[in-house]
Amino acid sequence: MTAKNRQFRLLSLLTCIALLSACATIYDIAEKIPGLDRIINAQSKAQVGPVKDQNGMVIAGTQAELPSQEVAGDELLQVPTQTPTPSSMASNAPSEDAQNTEAMDAKQTPIDITSSDSNTALTPPVDKQALKATPKGSLAGTVALVSKQGVISSQGVIIRLNRKDGKALHSTEQSQMHAAMTEPAIHTVDMEEKVYVPGNIVIRKGDTLNFVNKDKIQHNVFSSSGENAFDLGTFGGGLQREVKLNEEGIVKVYCNIHPNMATYIAVDDEGMSKVLEDDQGSFEFETLPAGEYELSLWSIRGKQTQSLTISEGQTTRLNIRFDTSDYQAPKRVDKFGKQYKKRKVRNEFY
Repeated sequence: MTAKNRQFRLLSLLTCIALLSACATIYDIAEKIPGLDRIINAQSKAQVGPVKDQNGMVIAGTQAELPSQEVAGDELLQVPTQTPTPSSMASNAPSEDAQNTEAMDAKQTPIDITSSDSNTALTPPVDKQALKATPKGSLAGTVALVSKQGVISSQGVIIRLNRKDGKALHSTEQSQMHAAMTEPAIHTVDMEEKVYVPGNIVIRKGDTLNFVNKDKIQHNVFSSSGENAFDLGTFGGGLQREVKLNEEGIVKVYCNIHPNMATYIAVDDEGMSKVLEDDQGSFEFETLPAGEYELSLWSIRGKQTQSLTISEGQTTRLNIRFDTSDYQAPKRVDKFGKQYKKRKVRNEFY
């Protein structure tokens, strides 16, 4: 063997050792940093809290340490309070439309949420004459949810109202009074037998959702819904984790391990939402400002919108046919846009 060949083999051996060492280092880091491979939406304003045990005690090492704000020159940059993720993973994250794990039972029954106690603050003076001066009307009716098999239960459908002029649905005086009397609430969503309970809920902008794993298996809670996108990572039975949602809209929440797990969250600010609570889909909105509105219906089976007019001193009555007969269960993919399958999740397990 020539001296040149010996040098080449020695160099190759050293290169292999260096690569193996690097791989070992990366593996160690992945083991030590929870959620290293989680998706982060840079535009999201959701705030993720630490993992807690069943007694509410924080699990060490799960608290995000990113600052909520950073100053760069004269600009104020918003930074999501979440665990950092490699940029390549964030750039390859599927869009909201790519999240097609919506194969959940359309008849899932909503259950009352549990909210934290809130302290009543001093109420500012309210101009009652101004409140009375605003023309008011109301809206009532039913929603018939239609499938290929005919009319099915409308329980769990979200009905949402927004004013077409872009103004807040509540008057300024009402909004001030609400803000003064109500602290942001904490709503509990349980995970039991691979189901989110409640199925669909309505919260206020700035409220917090606490996801509690009551199963003996692991769950991964995530959403890719725009500025409310979040990823709580994977955590086992008896553990819980909170996320604060700071933007109005519909938030679709899934589990990255179990494709049939889904819940919709309606976050209200300028609009107003309700979850239909009976099979007939009865609903009612009272003391609405007179004017033009857009009404939206949301279900795991689809979405439908229509325009309507609220007249002063009158109740507008609607019997809505929510046609989802063309619904087909979408191909199931996880938060990375891949087919669901058993994966090693130890790198993001708490």
